[in-house]
Amino acid sequence: MKALVTPAQLKHFLQRHTVDQESAKLAARVAEGWLRSVIPGTGWPDPAPEDLWAWALELTSIAFANPETLQSRTVDTVTDQWHVARRAEILAEAKAKYGHGFDSGNGSTGSPRGTFPPASPWPDPADRVLHRGGGWW
Repeated sequence: MKALVTPAQLKHFLQRHTVDQESAKLAARVAEGWLRSVIPGTGWPDPAPEDLWAWALELTSIAFANPETLQSRTVDTVTDQWHVARRAEILAEAKAKYGHGFDSGNGSTGSPRGTFPPASPWPDPADRVLHRGGGWW
């Protein structure tokens, strides 16, 4: 499955000269796991909708910059604080928009769309005709 966010995109978003590739890939997988918890399915649409990609990028940066999910950290006279509620906000938005899964236009959400006649009884009446005549087997 193609990742929603690449390490290069994360590097540009965070405006850093270098980003550890393995840490960036791991953070992207964590972010996709968070999104997958509210969006059903097994894959992402390709290309990804802009809002999904933006949420994935922001969640990846959250996982990368604050892997321990701290609210704040103080070392000597320096205090760092993170907006920990942002992850919940993003996931709520993603669930509201894509909580049903994705529809790529070809009904790939895993459920039928439209109206269909009721299923025929089993065995199919067409099979009975084949059986009387000896069938194809």
